[in-house]
Amino acid sequence: MDAQKEERRLLEIDLGTALEKSEFELYYQPQVVIQGYFYSTVSI
Repeated sequence: MDAQKEERRLLEIDLGTALEKSEFELYYQPQVVIQGYFYSTVSI
């Protein structure tokens, strides 16, 4: 159990560091209905 907590703690530190360094990129993927009309987007 302690190993899982330590892994979670390290992941949170790494994510915080990546956020501070602007290492994330956001992409939008359109979701389209068969008739070709724009329906929605999903961020990935």
